[in-house]
Amino acid sequence: MSKSKYFGTRLDQIFKGTQRHPDFKFFIWNPNRTTINDVTLGRALSPRYDITQWVISADYSENICWENNDDGSASNVRVEVLYDPTGSPIQITEKTLLDNTPFQIWCGDERLPLREWMPLFTGVIRGTPGFTEMSRRPQNVQTMTVTVVGREEAFLNSVVTARAYEKGTDIGRVVVETAIECMHLNRREIEIGDQNYVIGHATAQLVDIEVMKGIYQILFCTGKKPKFNYEGKLVAADTNLSKPVTRSYLDYDLVQEIRRVQGGRSMNNSVRLLGLDDDMTEILERRKKLAHGHITAGFFCPNVHMHVDFSKVGGKAEGGQKAIDTEMKYKVNGMGSFTHEHADWVPELEEDGRTCFGGVIQFNTGFDQGLMVAITVGYSVTALAAGAALCFSL
Repeated sequence: MSKSKYFGTRLDQIFKGTQRHPDFKFFIWNPNRTTINDVTLGRALSPRYDITQWVISADYSENICWENNDDGSASNVRVEVLYDPTGSPIQITEKTLLDNTPFQIWCGDERLPLREWMPLFTGVIRGTPGFTEMSRRPQNVQTMTVTVVGREEAFLNSVVTARAYEKGTDIGRVVVETAIECMHLNRREIEIGDQNYVIGHATAQLVDIEVMKGIYQILFCTGKKPKFNYEGKLVAADTNLSKPVTRSYLDYDLVQEIRRVQGGRSMNNSVRLLGLDDDMTEILERRKKLAHGHITAGFFCPNVHMHVDFSKVGGKAEGGQKAIDTEMKYKVNGMGSFTHEHADWVPELEEDGRTCFGGVIQFNTGFDQGLMVAITVGYSVTALAAGAALCFSL
C-alpha cells in the first residue's frame, strides 16, 4: 500500500512492532449511483456497504507500476463470497455484485478505529460473478467468485491522440493534461506535479498510442512509471524494476504457496460461458431480469398494448440473445389497483415455438368507457343549461 499518508501513524507503529492484530474490510457501492471516480474523490452518492462478513477469501495481486502494453496488467483481486439473497443491509447475489461496481479493501488493526485504517486497493468488479451451484462443504454452502480489477484495466486498449506541446514544457504538465483530456480524470485524481524535466524537441505529441503506454514513455525520461495507487489516483511511481523485487522471509511457514498468475492483458478478450446444453446450442443461466421499466397510461385510456424487445431481433449476427420461459412481474397503481386489474405478458415466439427476443405487454387500466360517455353527456347537459340560463337572462 502507499506510504505517504501511512508513515508516522499509529497503524505504522503497530505494524513495526511485534504485537499485531491485522484485519481487513471489504466495501462496495451502488454502481447505478456511484462511479469509481466518485469513490476516489470522496463524493459517492451511494451508501458504502460493508460486505466483510460474507467474504471467505481474497487473492490480491498488485501491479507495482505500469511497464508497457506488451505485458500490461492491472492490479486485481479474486474474492470468494457467500451467496446470501437474504443479506442485510444488502443482498449478496449476482444482482448486487454487478459489473463496474466500485470495490475497496481497507487494512488495519483490530484495536484501531476504522478512521485510522488505510485503503489497500481500489477498483471495480469486472464481469459476472462465478457461481457454485453444488459444493462438498458443510450444508452445501453456495458461493460466488468475483474478479475485481484496478483502474489501469479500463485503459488497457484505449488508443488516443493528444495535443502537441512546445519545447520547454514540463513533462509533468503533459502527463496531467493528457490524463484529464484523454482519460477523463479529475485533477484531484492525479497526484503528479512538475517533474523538473522539460521537452527538448521543437514539439512533442502522443499520436495513435495506448494512453498508459504513452504516459509511461513520457515519464521514462525521469525514471518514473505511472500507476493507480491504493486510493485509485494516478501517480508517478519512483520505481526501478530492471531486476525482480526481492523479499526475504526468515520464517518459511509464512509462505503457503508461490503462484504464477495469468497476464491481465488477455482478460479483455476472454469469454466465459456458464454452461451449455447437450447440443451445445444454449447457454444455461440462472433466471435473471431481462428488462424493466414504468408504463404510464392516460386517464381516458382503457387498454394498454405495448411491444417490448429485450434483445436484438437480428439474433447472433447482431449480438442478440433469445430467452425461454419468460415471465413478467408487475405492480398496478392508480385506478387499476382499485379494480384489481392484471397485466398479461405474451412472448412473441420464434419458429422453434419456445424462444423469443421480446413480446407484448397488455393490460386494462380499469377505466370504464361508460364513464367517458357519462362525462360527455354531463358536460353537454351542463353546457345546454348554461346556454338556456343565458338566454333567459337576456
